[in-house]
Amino acid sequence: MKTMIRRALFVALAISAMALISCAEGPTGIFASVAAETPVNKTMTPAIEFASPTFVAHLGTTWYSGMGVLWQKADSGATQWTKASVSLPGVSASDILFADSGAVTGSSLYVAFSDVTTRTSLGVYYTTDGTTWTHIDGFPATTEYLRRIMAADNGQIFAVTADERADSTTAEAYSIYYLNLGAFASSGAAVTSNAAIGLPTSVAWDGTNYIFTAGYSLVTGTASSLSVLSTTPGNLYSGVCAYVSGQVIISSRNGYLYRYTGTTLTDTAGPFENSLGKTYSFSAPTYIGAAPDPILVVGTNRIPRSSSDIPPAGGYLEFDATSFSSSMTPTVDHGLTASAVNFDTSLDARSVSGMPYFAVQNKLFAMTDGYGLWSDTYSGTADHTNGWDWWIRE
Repeated sequence: MKTMIRRALFVALAISAMALISCAEGPTGIFASVAAETPVNKTMTPAIEFASPTFVAHLGTTWYSGMGVLWQKADSGATQWTKASVSLPGVSASDILFADSGAVTGSSLYVAFSDVTTRTSLGVYYTTDGTTWTHIDGFPATTEYLRRIMAADNGQIFAVTADERADSTTAEAYSIYYLNLGAFASSGAAVTSNAAIGLPTSVAWDGTNYIFTAGYSLVTGTASSLSVLSTTPGNLYSGVCAYVSGQVIISSRNGYLYRYTGTTLTDTAGPFENSLGKTYSFSAPTYIGAAPDPILVVGTNRIPRSSSDIPPAGGYLEFDATSFSSSMTPTVDHGLTASAVNFDTSLDARSVSGMPYFAVQNKLFAMTDGYGLWSDTYSGTADHTNGWDWWIRE
Protein backbone atom coordinates (compact mmCIF):
# COMPACT_ATOMS: atom_id res chain seq x y z
CA MET A 1 0.00 0.00 0.00
CA LYS A 2 2.79 2.42 0.90
CA THR A 3 4.48 1.66 -2.38
CA MET A 4 1.29 2.46 -4.29
CA ILE A 5 0.85 5.71 -2.37
CA ARG A 6 4.43 6.73 -3.09
CA ARG A 7 3.96 5.96 -6.80
CA ALA A 8 0.73 7.94 -6.91
CA LEU A 9 2.43 10.86 -5.17
CA PHE A 10 5.36 10.71 -7.61
CA VAL A 11 3.03 10.73 -10.61
CA ALA A 12 1.07 13.68 -9.19
CA LEU A 13 4.27 15.64 -8.58
CA ALA A 14 5.55 14.83 -12.06
CA ILE A 15 2.33 16.02 -13.66
CA SER A 16 2.44 19.22 -11.62
CA ALA A 17 6.05 19.81 -12.60
CA MET A 18 5.29 19.29 -16.27
CA ALA A 19 2.39 21.71 -16.06
CA LEU A 20 4.64 24.33 -14.49
CA ILE A 21 7.35 23.76 -17.08
CA SER A 22 4.84 23.96 -19.90
CA CYS A 23 3.55 27.29 -18.63
CA ALA A 24 7.07 28.64 -18.25
CA GLU A 25 8.01 27.60 -21.78
CA GLY A 26 5.54 29.91 -23.50
CA PRO A 27 2.35 29.25 -25.44
CA THR A 28 3.50 26.00 -27.02
CA GLY A 29 4.90 24.23 -23.97
CA ILE A 30 8.20 22.42 -23.64
CA PHE A 31 7.22 19.23 -25.48
CA ALA A 32 5.86 21.06 -28.50
CA SER A 33 8.98 23.23 -28.48
CA VAL A 34 11.28 20.22 -28.47
CA ALA A 35 9.25 18.59 -31.22
CA ALA A 36 9.69 21.67 -33.39
CA GLU A 37 13.41 22.13 -32.80
CA THR A 38 14.55 19.71 -35.51
CA PRO A 39 12.66 21.30 -38.45
CA VAL A 40 13.93 24.83 -37.76
CA ASN A 41 17.56 23.75 -37.47
CA LYS A 42 17.89 20.84 -39.87
CA THR A 43 19.53 22.82 -42.71
CA MET A 44 21.39 25.30 -40.53
CA THR A 45 24.93 26.40 -41.44
CA PRO A 46 26.82 25.98 -38.13
CA ALA A 47 29.39 28.69 -38.92
CA ILE A 48 26.71 31.41 -38.97
CA GLU A 49 24.55 30.08 -36.14
CA PHE A 50 25.21 33.12 -33.96
CA ALA A 51 25.97 35.68 -36.67
CA SER A 52 24.51 39.19 -36.83
CA PRO A 53 23.63 39.75 -40.51
CA THR A 54 23.65 43.31 -41.82
CA PHE A 55 22.03 42.69 -45.22
CA VAL A 56 20.66 40.04 -47.55
CA ALA A 57 20.68 40.39 -51.34
CA HIS A 58 19.88 38.23 -54.35
CA LEU A 59 21.84 38.35 -57.61
CA GLY A 60 21.19 35.97 -60.49
CA THR A 61 20.74 32.57 -58.84
CA THR A 62 22.70 33.33 -55.67
CA TRP A 63 21.91 34.76 -52.25
CA TYR A 64 24.46 37.03 -50.57
CA SER A 65 24.64 38.24 -46.98
CA GLY A 66 26.99 40.36 -44.93
CA MET A 67 27.73 38.36 -41.78
CA GLY A 68 31.14 39.73 -40.94
CA VAL A 69 32.63 38.71 -44.29
CA LEU A 70 30.50 38.18 -47.40
CA TRP A 71 28.64 34.85 -47.51
CA GLN A 72 26.81 33.24 -50.40
CA LYS A 73 24.38 30.42 -51.13
CA ALA A 74 22.74 29.12 -54.31
CA ASP A 75 19.00 29.76 -54.24
CA SER A 76 18.22 26.15 -55.18
CA GLY A 77 19.86 22.87 -54.35
CA ALA A 78 22.34 24.17 -51.78
CA THR A 79 21.55 23.99 -48.08
CA GLN A 80 24.72 25.54 -46.64
CA TRP A 81 26.13 29.05 -46.80
CA THR A 82 29.81 29.43 -47.70
CA LYS A 83 32.23 32.34 -47.50
CA ALA A 84 32.41 34.19 -50.79
CA SER A 85 35.83 34.51 -52.39
CA VAL A 86 36.29 38.26 -52.84
CA SER A 87 39.26 39.80 -54.65
CA LEU A 88 39.16 43.59 -54.84
CA PRO A 89 41.39 45.48 -57.28
CA GLY A 90 44.21 47.27 -55.45
CA VAL A 91 43.54 45.41 -52.18
CA SER A 92 45.88 42.72 -50.85
CA ALA A 93 44.49 39.21 -51.16
CA SER A 94 45.62 38.54 -47.59
CA ASP A 95 43.37 41.26 -46.14
CA ILE A 96 40.21 40.19 -44.34
CA LEU A 97 37.31 42.10 -45.84
CA PHE A 98 34.13 42.85 -43.95
CA ALA A 99 30.93 43.30 -45.98
CA ASP A 100 29.34 46.11 -43.98
CA SER A 101 26.26 46.79 -46.11
CA GLY A 102 25.01 45.89 -49.54
CA ALA A 103 22.16 45.92 -52.03
CA VAL A 104 21.27 44.72 -55.51
CA THR A 105 19.90 46.88 -58.29
CA GLY A 106 19.42 45.62 -61.82
CA SER A 107 22.10 43.05 -62.54
CA SER A 108 24.69 44.31 -60.03
CA LEU A 109 25.45 43.66 -56.38
CA TYR A 110 26.86 46.68 -54.53
CA VAL A 111 28.78 46.14 -51.29
CA ALA A 112 30.53 48.53 -48.90
CA PHE A 113 33.71 46.78 -47.78
CA SER A 114 36.10 47.56 -44.93
CA ASP A 115 39.48 46.19 -43.91
CA VAL A 116 39.13 44.38 -40.59
CA THR A 117 42.84 44.74 -39.79
CA THR A 118 43.13 48.51 -40.30
CA ARG A 119 39.45 49.18 -39.50
CA THR A 120 39.23 51.49 -42.50
CA SER A 121 36.59 51.69 -45.21
CA LEU A 122 37.60 50.50 -48.66
CA GLY A 123 34.63 52.15 -50.35
CA VAL A 124 31.88 50.67 -52.49
CA TYR A 125 32.39 47.96 -55.11
CA TYR A 126 29.99 46.23 -57.46
CA THR A 127 29.90 42.89 -59.26
CA THR A 128 27.66 41.39 -61.92
CA ASP A 129 28.85 37.81 -61.51
CA GLY A 130 30.04 37.51 -57.90
CA THR A 131 33.64 37.19 -59.06
CA THR A 132 34.89 40.40 -60.67
CA TRP A 133 34.56 43.55 -58.56
CA THR A 134 34.79 47.20 -59.68
CA HIS A 135 35.29 50.24 -57.43
CA ILE A 136 32.71 53.05 -57.54
CA ASP A 137 34.33 56.45 -58.11
CA GLY A 138 33.42 59.88 -56.79
CA PHE A 139 33.13 58.84 -53.17
CA PRO A 140 33.93 59.06 -50.33
CA ALA A 141 35.83 62.21 -49.44
CA THR A 142 39.00 61.72 -47.40
CA THR A 143 37.45 63.47 -44.40
CA GLU A 144 34.32 61.32 -44.40
CA TYR A 145 33.64 57.83 -43.16
CA LEU A 146 31.38 55.56 -45.17
CA ARG A 147 28.64 54.37 -42.84
CA ARG A 148 26.36 52.38 -45.11
CA ILE A 149 24.78 51.95 -48.52
CA MET A 150 21.14 51.18 -49.16
CA ALA A 151 18.71 50.77 -52.04
CA ALA A 152 15.23 52.24 -52.44
CA ASP A 153 12.32 50.18 -53.74
CA ASN A 154 12.95 51.34 -57.32
CA GLY A 155 16.59 50.25 -57.17
CA GLN A 156 18.26 53.62 -56.61
CA ILE A 157 21.46 53.18 -54.58
CA PHE A 158 22.38 55.69 -51.86
CA ALA A 159 25.43 56.00 -49.62
CA VAL A 160 25.67 57.66 -46.21
CA THR A 161 28.85 59.15 -44.71
CA ALA A 162 29.80 60.76 -41.41
CA ASP A 163 32.28 63.63 -41.22
CA GLU A 164 35.52 63.12 -39.34
CA ARG A 165 35.18 64.53 -35.79
CA ALA A 166 37.81 66.15 -33.60
CA ASP A 167 36.40 64.46 -30.50
CA SER A 168 33.34 62.51 -29.33
CA THR A 169 31.66 65.63 -27.90
CA THR A 170 31.13 67.02 -31.40
CA ALA A 171 27.84 66.06 -33.03
CA GLU A 172 28.23 63.80 -36.05
CA ALA A 173 27.43 65.42 -39.38
CA TYR A 174 25.98 63.18 -42.08
CA SER A 175 25.90 63.34 -45.86
CA ILE A 176 23.83 61.43 -48.39
CA TYR A 177 25.04 60.53 -51.89
CA TYR A 178 23.22 58.86 -54.77
CA LEU A 179 24.61 56.61 -57.48
CA ASN A 180 24.50 58.52 -60.77
CA LEU A 181 25.85 57.06 -64.02
CA GLY A 182 28.38 54.84 -62.27
CA ALA A 183 29.63 57.32 -59.68
CA PHE A 184 28.35 58.77 -56.41
CA ALA A 185 27.13 62.36 -56.41
CA SER A 186 25.82 64.64 -53.68
CA SER A 187 22.09 64.48 -52.91
CA GLY A 188 22.04 68.21 -52.20
CA ALA A 189 23.31 70.89 -49.85
CA ALA A 190 20.63 70.13 -47.24
CA VAL A 191 22.08 66.66 -46.67
CA THR A 192 25.76 67.55 -46.88
CA SER A 193 27.63 67.62 -43.55
CA ASN A 194 24.33 68.05 -41.71
CA ALA A 195 24.68 67.73 -37.92
CA ALA A 196 21.00 68.41 -37.29
CA ILE A 197 19.83 65.02 -38.56
CA GLY A 198 20.57 61.58 -37.19
CA LEU A 199 22.18 58.73 -39.10
CA PRO A 200 20.01 57.92 -42.15
CA THR A 201 19.08 54.26 -41.67
CA SER A 202 16.40 53.43 -44.23
CA VAL A 203 14.96 54.68 -47.51
CA ALA A 204 11.78 54.08 -49.49
CA TRP A 205 10.33 55.33 -52.77
CA ASP A 206 6.70 56.50 -52.72
CA GLY A 207 6.40 56.75 -56.48
CA THR A 208 7.45 60.39 -56.62
CA ASN A 209 10.02 61.08 -53.91
CA TYR A 210 12.44 59.25 -51.68
CA ILE A 211 11.98 59.36 -47.94
CA PHE A 212 14.67 58.56 -45.36
CA THR A 213 14.46 57.99 -41.64
CA ALA A 214 17.28 59.89 -39.93
CA GLY A 215 16.99 59.87 -36.14
CA TYR A 216 14.40 62.45 -35.11
CA SER A 217 14.23 63.69 -38.71
CA LEU A 218 12.63 62.66 -41.98
CA VAL A 219 14.44 63.50 -45.21
CA THR A 220 12.64 63.57 -48.55
CA GLY A 221 12.93 64.71 -52.17
CA THR A 222 14.51 63.60 -55.41
CA ALA A 223 17.79 61.71 -55.45
CA SER A 224 19.77 64.82 -56.38
CA SER A 225 17.86 67.28 -54.19
CA LEU A 226 16.92 65.99 -50.75
CA SER A 227 15.73 68.22 -47.92
CA VAL A 228 14.87 67.78 -44.26
CA LEU A 229 11.11 67.43 -44.11
CA SER A 230 10.67 67.60 -40.35
CA THR A 231 12.45 67.24 -37.06
CA THR A 232 10.21 65.85 -34.33
CA PRO A 233 11.82 65.37 -30.90
CA GLY A 234 9.08 62.94 -29.85
CA ASN A 235 9.56 60.51 -32.71
CA LEU A 236 12.82 58.60 -32.97
CA TYR A 237 12.37 57.13 -36.44
CA SER A 238 14.01 53.83 -37.29
CA GLY A 239 12.85 52.61 -40.69
CA VAL A 240 10.55 53.06 -43.67
CA CYS A 241 9.01 50.88 -46.38
CA ALA A 242 6.76 51.43 -49.38
CA TYR A 243 3.10 50.66 -48.73
CA VAL A 244 0.55 51.46 -51.44
CA SER A 245 0.75 54.13 -54.13
CA GLY A 246 1.97 57.43 -52.72
CA GLN A 247 2.24 56.10 -49.18
CA VAL A 248 4.92 54.62 -46.95
CA ILE A 249 4.97 53.08 -43.48
CA ILE A 250 7.45 54.45 -40.94
CA SER A 251 8.53 52.72 -37.73
CA SER A 252 10.10 54.21 -34.64
CA ARG A 253 12.26 53.21 -31.73
CA ASN A 254 9.44 54.40 -29.48
CA GLY A 255 7.13 51.56 -30.49
CA TYR A 256 5.01 53.46 -33.02
CA LEU A 257 4.07 52.87 -36.65
CA TYR A 258 3.08 55.76 -38.93
CA ARG A 259 1.48 56.08 -42.35
CA TYR A 260 2.98 58.88 -44.42
CA THR A 261 1.24 60.21 -47.53
CA GLY A 262 3.89 62.56 -48.92
CA THR A 263 2.89 65.57 -46.88
CA THR A 264 2.21 64.42 -43.34
CA LEU A 265 1.91 61.48 -40.94
CA THR A 266 -1.77 60.66 -41.37
CA ASP A 267 -2.16 57.71 -38.99
CA THR A 268 -0.27 56.68 -35.88
CA ALA A 269 -0.55 53.19 -34.39
CA GLY A 270 0.91 52.23 -31.05
CA PRO A 271 2.86 52.39 -28.91
CA PHE A 272 3.17 48.62 -29.02
CA GLU A 273 4.28 46.84 -25.88
CA ASN A 274 5.07 43.35 -24.68
CA SER A 275 2.97 41.48 -22.13
CA LEU A 276 4.82 43.22 -19.29
CA GLY A 277 3.98 46.67 -20.57
CA LYS A 278 7.49 47.38 -21.91
CA THR A 279 7.57 49.42 -25.12
CA TYR A 280 9.23 47.81 -28.14
CA SER A 281 11.90 49.41 -30.29
CA PHE A 282 11.27 48.67 -33.98
CA SER A 283 13.62 48.00 -36.87
CA ALA A 284 12.52 48.91 -40.41
CA PRO A 285 9.04 47.65 -41.39
CA THR A 286 8.43 45.34 -44.34
CA TYR A 287 5.28 45.32 -46.48
CA ILE A 288 4.43 42.00 -48.14
CA GLY A 289 1.74 42.14 -50.78
CA ALA A 290 1.76 38.38 -51.37
CA ALA A 291 -1.36 36.23 -51.25
CA PRO A 292 -3.57 35.49 -49.49
CA ASP A 293 -3.59 38.91 -47.79
CA PRO A 294 -1.07 41.77 -47.50
CA ILE A 295 1.04 41.62 -44.37
CA LEU A 296 3.16 44.14 -42.50
CA VAL A 297 6.00 42.77 -40.37
CA VAL A 298 8.40 44.71 -38.18
CA GLY A 299 11.28 43.42 -36.08
CA THR A 300 11.84 44.32 -32.44
CA ASN A 301 15.37 45.01 -31.24
CA ARG A 302 17.31 45.68 -28.06
CA ILE A 303 19.13 48.84 -29.18
CA PRO A 304 19.17 51.01 -26.02
CA ARG A 305 17.16 54.21 -26.17
CA SER A 306 19.26 55.51 -23.28
CA SER A 307 21.59 54.12 -20.62
CA SER A 308 18.58 53.24 -18.50
CA ASP A 309 16.11 52.30 -21.23
CA ILE A 310 16.81 48.96 -22.90
CA PRO A 311 13.74 47.84 -24.87
CA PRO A 312 12.50 44.24 -24.83
CA ALA A 313 13.03 41.89 -27.76
CA GLY A 314 10.03 39.93 -28.98
CA GLY A 315 11.14 38.67 -32.36
CA TYR A 316 8.77 40.52 -34.66
CA LEU A 317 5.20 41.78 -34.82
CA GLU A 318 2.93 41.10 -37.77
CA PHE A 319 -0.19 42.92 -38.90
CA ASP A 320 -2.97 42.44 -41.40
CA ALA A 321 -2.02 45.21 -43.85
CA THR A 322 -5.27 45.29 -45.81
CA SER A 323 -5.66 48.75 -44.31
CA PHE A 324 -3.65 50.90 -41.94
CA SER A 325 -5.27 52.64 -38.99
CA SER A 326 -4.51 53.94 -35.54
CA SER A 327 -6.43 51.01 -34.03
CA MET A 328 -4.56 48.21 -35.79
CA THR A 329 -3.19 45.47 -33.54
CA PRO A 330 -0.67 42.68 -34.14
CA THR A 331 -1.68 39.03 -34.25
CA VAL A 332 -1.20 37.17 -31.00
CA ASP A 333 -0.15 33.79 -32.41
CA HIS A 334 1.83 35.01 -35.46
CA GLY A 335 -0.67 33.08 -37.56
CA LEU A 336 -0.05 35.17 -40.71
CA THR A 337 3.52 34.00 -41.36
CA ALA A 338 4.08 31.12 -38.93
CA SER A 339 2.42 28.99 -36.30
CA ALA A 340 2.66 29.61 -32.56
CA VAL A 341 4.89 26.54 -32.22
CA ASN A 342 7.21 27.61 -35.03
CA PHE A 343 7.51 31.18 -33.77
CA ASP A 344 8.14 29.99 -30.22
CA THR A 345 11.02 27.78 -31.37
CA SER A 346 12.57 30.26 -33.78
CA LEU A 347 12.40 34.01 -33.19
CA ASP A 348 10.46 34.52 -29.98
CA ALA A 349 12.34 36.84 -27.58
CA ARG A 350 15.05 37.49 -30.19
CA SER A 351 16.36 40.87 -31.30
CA VAL A 352 15.61 41.32 -35.02
CA SER A 353 17.46 44.07 -36.88
CA GLY A 354 15.64 43.77 -40.20
CA MET A 355 13.25 41.63 -42.25
CA PRO A 356 14.01 41.95 -45.99
CA TYR A 357 11.49 40.38 -48.35
CA PHE A 358 12.12 39.22 -51.92
CA ALA A 359 8.90 39.09 -53.93
CA VAL A 360 10.24 37.09 -56.90
CA GLN A 361 11.40 34.27 -54.63
CA ASN A 362 8.53 34.78 -52.14
CA LYS A 363 11.09 34.64 -49.35
CA LEU A 364 11.15 36.62 -46.12
CA PHE A 365 14.31 36.83 -44.01
CA ALA A 366 14.84 37.78 -40.39
CA MET A 367 18.26 39.19 -39.52
CA THR A 368 18.91 38.77 -35.80
CA ASP A 369 21.41 40.28 -33.41
CA GLY A 370 23.66 37.37 -32.50
CA TYR A 371 21.24 34.57 -33.36
CA GLY A 372 21.92 34.04 -37.05
CA LEU A 373 19.87 34.42 -40.22
CA TRP A 374 16.36 32.97 -40.58
CA SER A 375 13.99 32.59 -43.53
CA ASP A 376 10.34 31.84 -44.22
CA THR A 377 8.97 31.08 -47.71
CA TYR A 378 5.50 31.59 -49.13
CA SER A 379 4.86 28.38 -51.04
CA GLY A 380 1.07 28.53 -51.06
CA THR A 381 0.89 25.02 -49.63
CA ALA A 382 -2.43 24.53 -47.88
CA ASP A 383 -1.08 22.48 -44.97
CA HIS A 384 1.14 25.34 -43.81
CA THR A 385 0.21 28.58 -42.08
CA ASN A 386 -1.67 30.72 -44.61
CA GLY A 387 0.54 29.27 -47.34
CA TRP A 388 3.78 30.15 -45.53
CA ASP A 389 6.13 27.27 -44.71
CA TRP A 390 7.89 27.94 -41.39
CA TRP A 391 10.86 29.82 -40.03
CA ILE A 392 14.09 27.89 -40.51
CA ARG A 393 17.62 28.76 -39.45
CA GLU A 394 19.84 29.40 -42.45
